[in-house]
Amino acid sequence: MQWPCLSQMIASLTIDVIRGAFEKSYLKSYSRLLKEIPIRILNLRLSVIGKRPQIDVKMLASGPRSESVEVCRIAEQKIFANGIWYDAAIYERLKLPEGSKISGPALLVQPDATIYIDPGLYAIVDDLGNIIMKQEVT
Repeated sequence: MQWPCLSQMIASLTIDVIRGAFEKSYLKSYSRLLKEIPIRILNLRLSVIGKRPQIDVKMLASGPRSESVEVCRIAEQKIFANGIWYDAAIYERLKLPEGSKISGPALLVQPDATIYIDPGLYAIVDDLGNIIMKQEVT
């Protein structure tokens, strides 16, 4: 789709227009120009406002999930929290099925992060695989 206003804007961009905009912004920030240093465009950003078709964000949820929480349990570990040693489970976070509820203390591990669930909290896995922590009600 060709946007006439965008093509007109691009056509109006010249080296002199870009230089003028840069120098105006630079003067505002630094109070003087450095005429002996050439200007180079290192980053160019574009923002567009418009309507796009709806996207099913569930397609962004990572890979296949296990059938149960217990299948994702990979180890046990002692965890020291609030002055007490606890027996805690370690789970493979990316495979936890939707609706999983894990009470703390526990660790949810994945290749790039570890999520710690404090005693007195629990984590629920939503339909996109997000971890939502809440306080246990006693």
